[in-house]
Order: sequence, then C-alpha cells, then structure tokens
Amino acid sequence: MNLDNVLMVAAGLTVALGLTAAVTGTLLAPEQTMAPPAATASSPVKPSATDPAEHDGEPDLAAADPAEPDAPEAVEGGEPDAEPPPVVADGAAPDAEEPPDRAGDDDKPAVEVVPAKPVVAGAPLELDAALDLIVEDDLHGWLEQLASDAFEGRKTGTPGAAKAREFIVARLRGAGVAEAVPGYAIPFERDGVQGVNLAAIIPGTDAERGAEVIVVGAHYDHLGVDPTLKGDDHIYNGADNNASGTVAALALARALTRVPLHRTVLVLFFDAGEHDLAGSRSYVEAPLRPLDSTAAMVAIDSVARSPGRAIKIFGVENSPSFRGLSKGILQERSGYPVAAISGTGRLRKTTDSFPFQQAGVPILILHTAGHKDEGKVTDEVAEIDMPRLLAAARFSTALVHDLANADEAIRRR
Repeated sequence: MNLDNVLMVAAGLTVALGLTAAVTGTLLAPEQTMAPPAATASSPVKPSATDPAEHDGEPDLAAADPAEPDAPEAVEGGEPDAEPPPVVADGAAPDAEEPPDRAGDDDKPAVEVVPAKPVVAGAPLELDAALDLIVEDDLHGWLEQLASDAFEGRKTGTPGAAKAREFIVARLRGAGVAEAVPGYAIPFERDGVQGVNLAAIIPGTDAERGAEVIVVGAHYDHLGVDPTLKGDDHIYNGADNNASGTVAALALARALTRVPLHRTVLVLFFDAGEHDLAGSRSYVEAPLRPLDSTAAMVAIDSVARSPGRAIKIFGVENSPSFRGLSKGILQERSGYPVAAISGTGRLRKTTDSFPFQQAGVPILILHTAGHKDEGKVTDEVAEIDMPRLLAAARFSTALVHDLANADEAIRRR
C-alpha cells in the first residue's frame, strides 16, 4: 500500500465511530481550516482551558489548532471506584522473571538482541482489517487499568511502574507481538535514574528495506503519588499523559503484527519520560538497531483530550517524505479533524522524540496540545474522550503502516 492509500483505509473510521459528518476529501492549504465536528452523544465538544507554559519563543501548542486563531501554518495537504481486575494477558499471565542485566562494551549493544522472526497470531491481514482490531472497549479497559489508583501513578522506580510493565508485557505476549530483547525489557541507569524500557518488534519482510526501522515510542511512566497535596486525591493517574499514548501504541503493535510490512517496526515503551526523557535518551545512546538505519521515529504522547479539536501531527518539516504524506493523512476520516503542523513548539524538548531528533532521525509527534488537567491529579479516565483516543490509535497505526511500506526511501533533511 502506498502513502495515498490511507485515504481509503481511514474512510471506514468515520462510520466506525458512528459519525455522520460528511467528508469533503479536500486537502488543507496553508490558509485553510477544518471546523470541529458537531457535538454528539459519543463525542461532546467541551470547552478547553490551557495552563500557561513557557514556550521558549516557539509556537503555543494550545493555539495550534487550525480552527483557532493564531495557529501555526498548516502544511499543504495539510473513574471506576472498583479495584481493576488482575493484570492478565489475553490468554497468558505476565512473566515474573527479572529483566536481563545490561552488559557489553562500547562496540556491542548493551542488551542481547533477539533475532527478528515474525510472530503472527493468525493469518496475515490487510490494513483495513487490522484497523478493525482496534476497538474502543479494549482501549477503555486498558486505560482504566493503567490509570487506576492501583498503579500509583506509575512513577519510575516504584511498584506502580513495575505493575505497568507487567501489564504492557502481558498485552504484547497475548497478542503475539515479538520480543525485541528477552522479556522485552531494557534496564538502564542514567543521571542517577534507574528504569526499564520495553521493546517489541514487528520484523520487516522486504529483503532490501527490512533492515530499515520505524520506531514508535510512548512513555508509560508518570508522576506517582504526592502525600503533601491538599485534598483527598494524591495520585497522579496520568490518564492522558501518557496512559493514552501507551494504550494507542499497544493497539498499534497488536494490529500491525498481523500485517506484512516492508520495513521493521520497533515499538518502544519508555520509562522515565518524566525524568528529562531518561528512557529515550538511554535508548538513543545504546540503540537496538543502528540509528543510521532508523528511518523515522513517531512519538505518541497525550492523544485523548480536547474534544472537537484537531489531532495534531507535529514535525512534518523534519523530512521531505513527511510532506508527501499530506495527501493521504490530512483528511477528516477518523471522527476528528487532523492537522499537520510545521514545528514542534514546546513539545520539542519534552517529548521522547527529542533525543532521536538530536541524533538526526526524522521525527513526528502525535499530540493534542495542552489542557487544563495537564500535570495535575485531575488527569483522570473520566475526562478522556474515548472516540478521540480510538481515532488517534487507528490513525497512528495507518500512519506507521504507510511509513513502513513506503516505496521510496524516507529522506533526511
């Protein structure tokens, strides 16, 4: 499937979400905007407030929606009370074994790399059929667990973070997604922070391009528990930041492991994103595959808030090949407007794509910009817009599929 085919693939997503908005099929030009869809019972449009933040002179992401004033230029074309159920896989229990120790020298990978062997649970699927595997009930159930009080805010180095890893590993194993390293686990220590990244792999099948890698990254950690906070709620559940990105990446891995891909897709779940990106920085310092063969990196971070506002793809200027995606991806096909934004604003240095960008890898960021609960204990599942999360998960899956199956090389600037 070439890059333009996601137009047809994503066309079914609007129907899947039960939306009746007509699709225009018109590409965004630099001065064009796309209005949010009308409110429905499943996707109410609610006002959104954003806390002020330092932007270092870069675009304000809260104002980056194409339908709002002062937006960056669009690129052409462009709470449940009950305790959650035990963490079990779809047919398998999490492995309690300790992750492997890092070992090696400057000339070798710091962890043992598992040979790439396709692990496909069931017959191969075309993309549209694989997208049907991504359903709202799964995403909501996963989100409720990851962002529950039982996970204690998933702070790096705590039992809550370990429980989050068990959850992620169980889902990957249950879906037959291959380990990139034994047990998926890559322990690291950086600047006094000890954490564990997780790595799953979908091997490419093309003899020439299979050695090239598309990295998908989402950090699963958050801010933990602060007993000094006033009031009764002391847990930073981080439903949007970044349980939403984590479950979207899980859904992506489960779907794409059923689809033949030319390039290899490496799905990384980073620890210590809240500690100056220690997890992603550690990976870039000791990558599983050479960065020279890493064709692109797609970060999925906080994608399930701001109902009615565009799902944003930041960083399309980072590769001429990304601009070529505009014809296929800048269409309203998944229940929400989609906008490609040139520049990354304040996300540049605060998202796990940054270490990759510093290393010269072309990056894209899927993000909804800011909202009033960002970095607060009020970032709860009850505030998540599930149709939006569904749309973001399916859209990111189609995007990564097209990057992996692009006929032409993904060019660097």
